[in-house]
Amino acid sequence: MKKAISRRTFNSALLSFLMAPYVEAASFGRKNRGGERPYFSMRLPSKYNAMDVAFQSFTIDDRRNTIYGQFVTRNYPSQTIIAKYELIPYGEGLPLSMQPATEVIGHQGLTLEHSGSEAWMWAAAPGRSRDVVRFKYSTSGSVDVKRYTLFGAPFIPFAVTVTVSYDNKWLIAVSRKRGPSGSMNTVRVFNLEAVLNHPSQNCSQLFEYEWSILTKPGLPVQGLACYKDVVAISYGTSKAAAIKPVVYFSINGRELGDIPDINPGKDNLPARWSYEPEGLCYSHLEGGNEPLLYIGVTTGRAETGRTREIYALK
Repeated sequence: MKKAISRRTFNSALLSFLMAPYVEAASFGRKNRGGERPYFSMRLPSKYNAMDVAFQSFTIDDRRNTIYGQFVTRNYPSQTIIAKYELIPYGEGLPLSMQPATEVIGHQGLTLEHSGSEAWMWAAAPGRSRDVVRFKYSTSGSVDVKRYTLFGAPFIPFAVTVTVSYDNKWLIAVSRKRGPSGSMNTVRVFNLEAVLNHPSQNCSQLFEYEWSILTKPGLPVQGLACYKDVVAISYGTSKAAAIKPVVYFSINGRELGDIPDINPGKDNLPARWSYEPEGLCYSHLEGGNEPLLYIGVTTGRAETGRTREIYALK
């Protein structure tokens, strides 16, 4: 006699089958080693090196073979600088142009949205808030931003991390939500089109999924990226000896796998140098059918200078 299969078991099996092609993404990074060569190294003009501006995130425009770096000044209130580079595989370069320092853009979560032939950028709103900003890269003296609220009253005003999925379907953001046992890092997933077409800039009730992620003092969120229905999140501080994991989730929050500790470029790191992940981005730069996940890493010290490098997690 055939045994009946419960709907729950069937749905679980179906989800596993549908996600199987994407679970392979969770193996990215297994081949990376400490001596890995960076895919691209961002250099800055000497005056910015002298200011010791902090590398915070990056985004890749593989349609135009360019990469943008997000940097923050160390004055208060801080200002954000965005630099545009020609992407030279396994090379390095100075910026082709720079968007002047501004206080209207926050310090993390740089990401790219393609809308027809146009490219828009998103980032955290300045300071501690529940908002993100959308704008176009500009080398003029002013930047026109539109601000969107993605989190409501239960959330602590915080530096939001944001990404647009590689296919421009999802807008995903991370903030901190109050709970009975303390605050929790919480992910919200929005339909990008619904946000852009909403009559109000308060979109905090439009989210389609919400779920909590790893929340530890020594593991702040440093990067967020999405390809199809896989969300990648990186964590870590600047302490070279501390772990820096990347964890993969389905769009509705099911954990798919992880890279326990990224380490490309870590071999022969000088003593007392920092090693910090900054930003994540899916991009189709190299051969193969699927985009790869790229991670930013900054190392160094103020007295000795900084490196700002992008690695492919293979």
